[in-house]
Amino acid sequence: MTLREFKRRYLSIGAALAFTFVVSVGSLLVLSAVFGRHFEGQVSVPYPLFVFCGLIPWAFLQSSVSQSVDCKASPGPVLT
Repeated sequence: MTLREFKRRYLSIGAALAFTFVVSVGSLLVLSAVFGRHFEGQVSVPYPLFVFCGLIPWAFLQSSVSQSVDCKASPGPVLT
């Protein structure tokens, strides 16, 4: 495998991982900035950690629902 083939194949994977990380950290920062002052004394842990623990199951639920809707909407057999 040449360097050119390696870059072409794996550059998109690195860009996708970087995009996912940037979106996740951006959501964490925005939610912490917007709601952090409102819930300042009501949480016993640092608020960004509190938000992060809520974003993990939300991301799982969001991707699960999205994939299940795609499965039902796409033509073809559901059970193979």
